[in-house]
Amino acid sequence: SGFYLRADGDTGKGLQVTIDYEQGGSVGSIYAADGANSRFLSGQPEFTLTSNGSALTSGNNPQFFDASEWSNIWNTDNYNTFLVRVQGNPATITVWINGTKVNEVTDDQARFGGIGRLALQVHNGNQWVAGSVNRFRNIRVRNLLKSPMIEK
Repeated sequence: SGFYLRADGDTGKGLQVTIDYEQGGSVGSIYAADGANSRFLSGQPEFTLTSNGSALTSGNNPQFFDASEWSNIWNTDNYNTFLVRVQGNPATITVWINGTKVNEVTDDQARFGGIGRLALQVHNGNQWVAGSVNRFRNIRVRNLLKSPMIEK
């Protein structure tokens, strides 16, 4: 599951911030869904999750936080707040979860004309662990050219 940025609703292409909170899943990684060229922009997910939901580094170590701090970043009992900023083309995408910067990647190519829709991706039931849910609320979109930046 994830947030799609600059999504093309007709083709399913776009930039994605992952929220696959499940064993082997990735949260806060940045994926380019671009047909045959689909890939994580950082080469690998920044981290994947173990069966109990604790961070397990995979490929690249998280650059912006210590993996041992994951249990202090991710809220397993309530909603989590994501702040995602996408700028330019090639895009630089920055992701904060609950106020902690967890990822920042600059793409190596211009994609999708630098524009597109925002979308939520939720996988169908056969990919979910029994009892798992995704819920979204209070989704806000700001034009960064007209709003002050948030840095942390």
